[in-house]
Amino acid sequence: MGGAVLFGLATLGSSAQTQELQVWKYGSPKAERDYFTKINEGFPGGKVTWESQDWETRAQGISTATIAGNLPDVLAADNTVLGKIAEAGAVLPLDEIAADKVVGWAANYPKELWELGKYGGKSYGMSTFVDLSPVIIYNAAMLEAAGVQPPRTWSQLRAAAKALNKDGVAGIVFAASTTTLDTDIIQSIIPVNGGRWLDHDGKPAMGGQALVDTFQLVKDLTQYAPQGIVDANFRDALQLFYQGRAAMVITKSFAPIIQTDYEVPADFPAVMISFPKPDKVTGSFPPASFEAHAPFLFLVTSQTDDKELAVEYLDYWFDPKQHYGWDGSEVKGRVPTAHAMLRSEGFKQQYPALAAAYEEGTLFDNVVSIPFFPEYPDLRRSFSEALQGVVLGVVTPEQAAADVENATKAAIAK
Repeated sequence: MGGAVLFGLATLGSSAQTQELQVWKYGSPKAERDYFTKINEGFPGGKVTWESQDWETRAQGISTATIAGNLPDVLAADNTVLGKIAEAGAVLPLDEIAADKVVGWAANYPKELWELGKYGGKSYGMSTFVDLSPVIIYNAAMLEAAGVQPPRTWSQLRAAAKALNKDGVAGIVFAASTTTLDTDIIQSIIPVNGGRWLDHDGKPAMGGQALVDTFQLVKDLTQYAPQGIVDANFRDALQLFYQGRAAMVITKSFAPIIQTDYEVPADFPAVMISFPKPDKVTGSFPPASFEAHAPFLFLVTSQTDDKELAVEYLDYWFDPKQHYGWDGSEVKGRVPTAHAMLRSEGFKQQYPALAAAYEEGTLFDNVVSIPFFPEYPDLRRSFSEALQGVVLGVVTPEQAAADVENATKAAIAK
């Protein structure tokens, strides 16, 4: 989505002069962009003009715009860039510009999800939905035909991939390209094994046996994956799965979006489950159930011409009434963040297992945030290079882990 897409949405108030707000949004499939336009048209505060910016270059683009002084009023960006742009002074803490509203806004969301928009102890924004990873999606018909049970542990995942790898069908597929989403998906396996990028004091914690074992799992699964996965992105991996050319796929919870984009029939036998657990957790932190990514984080920039209008816009979007489309009725494949939407019938129909866990109060137990410390956007490259080395067999899991550990320490030391 590299080209700018402009939408002039006229909603005139009673004043003689129309107020106008500029918003930059990153990524999203067409259905989501259409829904974003639709809701913006209802903003009572004035006219919203928004541009679709490139997802892959978002960190660099925001940094460049900050220096050039041409940021919009509001960013709808993801939380992996939050630390970097907050440190650069590109966005404003809500505690400072909307102190009277923050408590009310936060009450609409599970605490664990509201935390995704916080940095340095301050709230900066909130996303209308989250993507959870890692997950496995398997072809139920293929597993049944092969007499294979859905894997619950890493050893079962290896065995299942081997048993299902036959007759021109890959046992498993995953993307190992250098795109940011592919890196995010694979690195999200690390916290499942008790690993973290940073410890509670902000010091480097990435490395050790938790990371070695994660790379070893990737190495073991590579032999049952199609060739060329270092050149394939997450969409390519899902396409192979939905074409019946792979029995399982490692991905994020947003997979139904891609299924819709590829016009795959709704009755395709795809079943989503949590990523299998290590037979023995080798990291020193509590094993995570999911890593949560907030791709639609509304942030007020420090260069807005109208803070009051920008806050009014966030107040509009933080109201769960604007979120109904993410229950699956208009946009497939997103896990909504507002309590009201997590209780909705649409969410229960789209993600029955997740909805049941929410009702039990366990859905967000042991959920951790995707990394969003300032150095992470740059460390992604180090991780993806190490990942590709493991997949191609040119470095061992031990060497790959050491390379990432050293890169992390060097980046934090700066």
